[in-house]
Amino acid sequence: MQTHSLKLLCAALLASSLAPAAHAVQISTHGTGQVLLFPYYTVRNGFVTQLTVVNTQSNTKLIKVRFREAVNGRNVMDFAVFLSPNDTWTAAVFPTTQGARVVTNDNSCVTPSDLFTEARVDGLGLGLNAFKNYLYTGSFADDAVLASLDRTREGYFEVFEMGVIDPSLSPTAAQIAGYAAVGTATSNCAALDAFDPSAGRPQPSFPDNGALMIAPPQGGLAGRASLINAATGANYSFTPTALEAFTTSVAYGTAGTDRPALVDATPASSMVTTPAGVVIANWATGRDAVSAVLMREAIVNEFVIDEGTVSQTDWIVNMPTKPYYTDRRYSSSTPPLFPFSSDASSQPAIACEGYAFDVFNREGTTMKPSAICPLPPPSPVGTRSLCLGTSVIPFAARASINSGADGLPGLLGAALPSRTEGGGCPSFGLHVASDATTVPGSLTTPSLRTLSQGANGVIRLRFSSLPRQLTPVSAALISPTGARTIIPGVHYGLPVIGLMLHNYKNFSAASRYGGVLEHRYAVRIE
Repeated sequence: MQTHSLKLLCAALLASSLAPAAHAVQISTHGTGQVLLFPYYTVRNGFVTQLTVVNTQSNTKLIKVRFREAVNGRNVMDFAVFLSPNDTWTAAVFPTTQGARVVTNDNSCVTPSDLFTEARVDGLGLGLNAFKNYLYTGSFADDAVLASLDRTREGYFEVFEMGVIDPSLSPTAAQIAGYAAVGTATSNCAALDAFDPSAGRPQPSFPDNGALMIAPPQGGLAGRASLINAATGANYSFTPTALEAFTTSVAYGTAGTDRPALVDATPASSMVTTPAGVVIANWATGRDAVSAVLMREAIVNEFVIDEGTVSQTDWIVNMPTKPYYTDRRYSSSTPPLFPFSSDASSQPAIACEGYAFDVFNREGTTMKPSAICPLPPPSPVGTRSLCLGTSVIPFAARASINSGADGLPGLLGAALPSRTEGGGCPSFGLHVASDATTVPGSLTTPSLRTLSQGANGVIRLRFSSLPRQLTPVSAALISPTGARTIIPGVHYGLPVIGLMLHNYKNFSAASRYGGVLEHRYAVRIE
């Protein structure tokens, strides 16, 4: 309640001098918003990914669901879904012989309406709902080695509210009929194909809604994803990062287009809560406004890699706005652009970002990590680098990482990171020294006053080694007392989101247990 009131106060105080900030994109504190960012999906190592999107409001929404592959965030599948009031849409990503596909048995209408029912296949035997590689092959090729459909087996995905359905804006009786029972088993979903230009209706120019019966987004989207492995019983569920106040305009884009996208925040303003107060900033582009609310100088999370329980820990680090700074396909300027320091302009088109890290055991004692595997091609920012749009970092207590069921490294068996390494390095693993130590306790009995530390603790992954920063057009800090101060408002770090996954094996019960912990972050704005 205090946070919500503070934000309202901030918006009011800045209404005159920083008018655009009265509507500023921000990370939701209550889990719902206009945009949902899911940091990972996978169909490797026996996993499938289940997803849920919920309309928590009493209106009917038109949303865009878009899946992006892990390397450079190229679009591999997108479509529109119509959510009736309080509707829940569910789907799942399954493996195919070549890549991945998305399936659903939900009654909510989608466009194209036959996306999940059409039996036709293309020349590769791929159905309409199979993930495609056309945006990273041919004239769009970014890496000759990573051009197959296998690349679609892991990545991340995003959900945008494009607008709220307002039947009073409907141009045709057919469309009204389509919405009469939208989201139910009796929906006239085929009538909604009028939104698809392939059905003969001209595509409106973005962001104008033209004749479409869509009003601006109102927020209230929520979601969940689960990485499920039926063979091991693993179920790693997590919620997305929700962005609210993303846009005041209709954000419509037909299937197969890149719109809406994270560059479309309107107005281009951001709101970030810090210990000193709330920072509201105005930016030159919507891309920077979204990046600003995701900028973190460091990631802090736990690792659990006890050898006795065959424990495994994987970190997922996703950079949702990275393509718009490093990939020439998405950027009209010459990459790289701040806050990123390298680009994907040559083959292999992998933009690496260096990092440093600190390792602490559970008593806060610094642990000395062993060497990190170097990455080819040589990174201009050093050998400790994250090179993908979504990176999976397996942690290991030995020279070789504990392997998953199919022999791939780590808990999730992520395979793409190994493409960016050389010298036989086992993926992106951070090899933590595993020599267990004991620390004296306060008890007087020697046999009871020692505590085995093992290879467990906390790691801080830092992005402060280079001047990674975003500088706004204008910014102000609103203190908890309401005092307003104009500041430079430089946001430091990189725009990241992600999770920690861990499990361990109970030998006496012949079972595995695990959990999910969202990353914690250090934020620096000056």
